[in-house]
Amino acid sequence: MMEQVLPKNFPHIAKQSRQQMKDVELVSQLLLLIEEGVKAYSQYELDEAFSIRDASWEAKVEVEETFRVVIDFIKRLTELEEPSVAKTRLKNQADFYSLFGSISQIHKDGKLAEVDPETAARRLCQFTSVVDDDRARSDNRQAAEYYEAVRSASNDVKPRNTRIAILKDIILGE
Repeated sequence: MMEQVLPKNFPHIAKQSRQQMKDVELVSQLLLLIEEGVKAYSQYELDEAFSIRDASWEAKVEVEETFRVVIDFIKRLTELEEPSVAKTRLKNQADFYSLFGSISQIHKDGKLAEVDPETAARRLCQFTSVVDDDRARSDNRQAAEYYEAVRSASNDVKPRNTRIAILKDIILGE
């Protein structure tokens, strides 16, 4: 579904990684993020989690609906030519996971309908440009924290939570 809705290479998954089904792994991680919150999964644990859900997945309808809502909002963010969220670092898998998680939390809090996609896109583009600029980042606490969290292991729970919380604040203008 993501591939049909979002711009090409957003999120960016290299051809070799696609052949290794990393795109499917990312979607699996995103579905579990909605259902269980931020966790770190080994490949075995990820396979096990979905093996269990093959038999009975009580939250499937709710999780799939939330997934569609979040992807639709990301689509709205990326449809704008200026600012172009699709051209930012948010296309990287760890950053995309964080973007998805932040929007999922905003939706869960019942605030997503209040968020203007154009304003959110502008904020995200401004923020990511600061994160990517060494000098500007050193003067911005949120950008520095985000950058450090990105440089940490991308699957670790604490950096994931940090990145999601920061992007949530950026989107909401807090």
